[in-house]
Amino acid sequence: MIAAATGAAAVAISVSPVHVRLTPGATREIVIRNGGAAAAAVDARLAGFVLDRRGKPVVAREAAAAGWLRVRPRRVVLAPGRAAALTVSSVVPVAAVPGDHPALVLLTMQPRTAAGVAIRMRVGVVVFVRIPGRVVHRLELSGLRVRRGELDATLANRGNVVEHARVSISLWHLGRLVARLGPVGRTLLPHSRGVERFHYRGRLRGFLTARVEAGALRRTFRIQV
Repeated sequence: MIAAATGAAAVAISVSPVHVRLTPGATREIVIRNGGAAAAAVDARLAGFVLDRRGKPVVAREAAAAGWLRVRPRRVVLAPGRAAALTVSSVVPVAAVPGDHPALVLLTMQPRTAAGVAIRMRVGVVVFVRIPGRVVHRLELSGLRVRRGELDATLANRGNVVEHARVSISLWHLGRLVARLGPVGRTLLPHSRGVERFHYRGRLRGFLTARVEAGALRRTFRIQV
């Protein structure tokens, strides 16, 4: 989910689900609830979606999958305590390649004024369209960069589906474990790269062996800290 709000007061709009998976021709409902004390108008539009190198979700200007989706209705007005459902469906071209294709349904509450402050809320529902065909899982640990007090592990997803992995690093000196970092969860979209940063403390100095793990992947690096 991507969510953003501006203003001095909380906006009581909730959305479920926040992640949707579709196959070609499939349809799902997204339910919006207004838990606030005033009526709210919510507009829906489609957009692209990427994860930056640190895993932060970012709205993208273009994405093929956004053009494959239809959402109805485009606007709902909710009285306090009421809910409404949007329908999102996929219409996929014949030439679409197999794998996962990301997009967003962006839900924006129109600005209203509370105590003289304009309030806006936007929620992004992540949609993955899975095109049938040959599924390729190819997650790689492609590098480890050392900075003062930090280790940056670089992962690459060279496959065509979304990958989820728990990443950890263990540091060894002369066969003795001296530090264990992580694990942390990381998601990589197809054909993307990501960097997971780990902070270590203590007086680690000199040459160490770093064992990086991401799911079933294992790779060892000789590093100097």
